[in-house]
Amino acid sequence: MPLVRVEIPAALREFSHGIETVEVGGEDVGQVLLALATRFPALRDRLLTSQDRLQSSILVYLNEKDIRYLDRERTRLSEADTLTLHAALGGG
Repeated sequence: MPLVRVEIPAALREFSHGIETVEVGGEDVGQVLLALATRFPALRDRLLTSQDRLQSSILVYLNEKDIRYLDRERTRLSEADTLTLHAALGGG
């Protein structure tokens, strides 16, 4: 199982004990998000729906590519990949 680097945005760090970057194992984005939510339970509701799908308010980039244009949560990962989380901002 590859270990990938996950970058947590400032808006979510209060739920990750202030940690900015963490290494998490997973074969695909969905597995990494579940593992991250297990490691930091306070993040779960902010990252995942009750069906363990990615919240629409969270954007995920794999090596700077938006996973919405890849295979979403099923996007496969390799060792040394970086996932960057972004909390989408609302307003107008």
